[in-house]
Amino acid sequence: MSWAQKTEMKVFYFPRLLFVLVLFFTMRGFALTIGEDAGTLIEDTQAESLGKKNKEKLSGFFVAGFVGPQWIRSEGGHLDPGNKAVSINNDFSVIFSPTFGYYWFDPKRLGHFSFTLELTSAYNGSSISLNQGSRIQTLSTNTGLVFLFGTVGYRLTRWEPIVGIGTGIGILALHGEGVQIVPTALADIGFRYHWNDKWSLRIESFMGWLGPSKLSVGSQEVHSIQYVSNNFVVGIGYALGR
Repeated sequence: MSWAQKTEMKVFYFPRLLFVLVLFFTMRGFALTIGEDAGTLIEDTQAESLGKKNKEKLSGFFVAGFVGPQWIRSEGGHLDPGNKAVSINNDFSVIFSPTFGYYWFDPKRLGHFSFTLELTSAYNGSSISLNQGSRIQTLSTNTGLVFLFGTVGYRLTRWEPIVGIGTGIGILALHGEGVQIVPTALADIGFRYHWNDKWSLRIESFMGWLGPSKLSVGSQEVHSIQYVSNNFVVGIGYALGR
């Protein structure tokens, strides 16, 4: 083959090869662009879906259950006759709390704010150690609580920090002492995490107050006992009727 024929063949095939290469890289770039656009579209769709849910009115009744540790300390406590001060120690205990309430969330009227009104009950059993000089007496006690509780939340799509306050009655059942009904109050801080419109996780820390109450030690009586508790609870909530 002469040099002229070789040159003619190179001139003949080179434009075709160049066209194929240009077409290949053009299609590859187009495919990558489609993939990126599809990924962006999915992310935008998910974000839009969450955004729409966060703009919907999600109000209704709910139920929840909580469990967690409780640390109790006693304040006050005076022994009659003589009005002598005594110290009282409380053991660590576990608190159980079922809840029924109503959840308000209307972004068009309230923005990000949400509100709940809850009827809450709680139960725990613990031991009380009464220190009177060198004498120590241990009593077992069962405590039931029923209170009306309200929270204010600030909902951010799934996360929702909350604060709350409540008041009600405490029912004390000391071993051999009968039943006493005393006032109770609590303050709360925590958050909710909404898995979806039905289920939510709730983690809270609250301080409770209970009292004043009394108990008997032989023929003497200890009065003006007030209990303060620190509690950390984890709960699961379920929305009804959504």
